Amino acid sequence: MTTFQVIIYSIAQGLCELLPVSAAGHRMAIAFFAGWPQPSGVLLGTLYLGSTLALLTYFIHDWVSMLSCTIQLVIYRKRPMTLDERMPLFLLLATLPGVTAWYYGADEVQALFAEPHAPLLLAGSLALFTLPLVWVDGWSRRNRGMFDWSIKDSLAVGFFQALAVIPGCGRTNAAFAGGLLRNFTRESAAKFGFFAALPLLALASGYHLRELSFSGDPMPDLSWMSLIVGLVISYLASLLALGGFTRYVARGNGTMGRYGAYRLVLAVAIAAVYFYRAHYSTQG
Repeated sequence: MTTFQVIIYSIAQGLCELLPVSAAGHRMAIAFFAGWPQPSGVLLGTLYLGSTLALLTYFIHDWVSMLSCTIQLVIYRKRPMTLDERMPLFLLLATLPGVTAWYYGADEVQALFAEPHAPLLLAGSLALFTLPLVWVDGWSRRNRGMFDWSIKDSLAVGFFQALAVIPGCGRTNAAFAGGLLRNFTRESAAKFGFFAALPLLALASGYHLRELSFSGDPMPDLSWMSLIVGLVISYLASLLALGGFTRYVARGNGTMGRYGAYRLVLAVAIAAVYFYRAHYSTQG
């Protein structure tokens, strides 16, 4: 894979992983439009690592507070009372459904989306999973804040996140819709969704980076320079997405309509190109 291809995929990963538009769907779309191979193995793990580091950096004070509270709970055997003391449990509960879905369903879904009609499946997934985001955003009462999170809310977000095993759904899209369904404000739903993303991204990164070898190139078709470039760009693009989306949902009029419209436009574009190519291949 060339450095230019790595740069494009890194930008897509950083921006789309933490926006409600599906990073996996965009990787597939780029590969479909450009005829490139999709990132896999060590490269994919590095792209996930960039987003993981961005989440750690952006919410560093929150992570430090959670860690400090967890240590105090263990040392002093206290009952968790504050939000930072309870948040690790909430994140664990939100992570388990996603890990379970990936463990039992990832291979089957990957095989399904490797079929000749995979672009149509991707277009359908992008369109289908737009509906809950837009509908719940308009229907939700949005009258609950960060201090209202509970075990039930965490499990609800976790089960929504499990749908992200399907390309085109999008982990942020699913987690955000789950938070809105529980009547949280957009800002609170987004922040908890970002918190819940860290364990999943870290696990995905570690899973793919287990293949990394420091003897020779990291992958047969990938240089160390390209890998480092991918990590840096994925990190910076993820920070940009985090800051932009956080500020956007903090505004009272920051609806999800424009993200839904973008997803639908992309779905139509993929379907149109698919049928165009199919038509001219039969004519040829």
